[in-house]
Amino acid sequence: MGTDFTAPDLVNGSMINGFGLANQWATEIQSVLVISRDGRDDTAYLGQECRAESVIGASGGKDTIFRGSAYEMCVAQTWDNAIIFRAGAYLSPASPWKAGKNRTGVFEYPSKVVCPDVEARVISKDTLYSDLVKKNVSIRNLFMRISWESGDERISIYCPLRYINFPRDQESWYLQPISGHVLYYDEGIFYIAYVACSVNSESSEARIELVCRMPTSILELKSKGVIAKMISVLLDLTRLSKGLLMDDFMKRVVLSGACEFYKYKQP
Repeated sequence: MGTDFTAPDLVNGSMINGFGLANQWATEIQSVLVISRDGRDDTAYLGQECRAESVIGASGGKDTIFRGSAYEMCVAQTWDNAIIFRAGAYLSPASPWKAGKNRTGVFEYPSKVVCPDVEARVISKDTLYSDLVKKNVSIRNLFMRISWESGDERISIYCPLRYINFPRDQESWYLQPISGHVLYYDEGIFYIAYVACSVNSESSEARIELVCRMPTSILELKSKGVIAKMISVLLDLTRLSKGLLMDDFMKRVVLSGACEFYKYKQP
C-alpha cells in the first residue's frame, strides 16, 4: 500500500466565478491539475460545467432561464489567469464566411478558489478490487491521483473516480477507472479532457490515456472512404466545412505513470 498524502479538497472545495461581475456563480471543483518543477507547484482548478442560461432578476436577465443558446461552459482558474471553455452547436458560424464564437479564451474576471490540501488515505488497488467484487464500495467517496513525468516536470491530476471497469472474481485482474472532466495542459494550451487508466495485478505502472475536447468536423467522425474524402475536399474548397464543426473529444494522449486511489480522511 502506498503512503498517505495530502490532496486538494474536492469534497468541500468551491469556486466563485465571475468575481467582480454583478452576477457571480459558485460551483464545485471537478479536478485539480498540479505541475511540479524546480521546487514549486503550479496549480489549476476546473469548475463544474454550466448550461447557458439567463438569470431571472439579474441585471439584463430575461423572463426565461433556458433560451436558444445551445452551449455549455465552464471556468478554470490557472496559475496565470482564469480561462473560460465553451462547447456546443451555438458556437459554430452562421455561414461559412463568418467566424464562429470563441470556444476558449482568457476570462477577465478571476475565480476565487477555496480548496485547501487535506489529508487523504491511500486505497491499494488490491483492496479496491476486492471491495468491488464484494460490492462493498462507495464510488462517490473514491478519488484518484494520476501522475506522470515529462522532462523535469511531474504532472498530477486529482479527480473523482466517476466509474470503473473490473472483471468478476479472478486471480489475474484489471481495473480501468475513468474520470471527466479534467484539465490537461500541453504546449501552453489548456484542454478539457477525460482521463482513463489501465492497471492490473501484475504491474505497478499504469497506462494513462486522455482524450481532449477540440473543434472537429463532423466528417472526421465518419468513415474515410473515397466518397467521404472527395466530399471533405469539396467542402474545404467552398468553406462549407466551417459550418460542420462540433466539439468532441478527439485529441488522444497516451502516457505511462501512476494511478493512486484514495479517500479523504474524516475530520
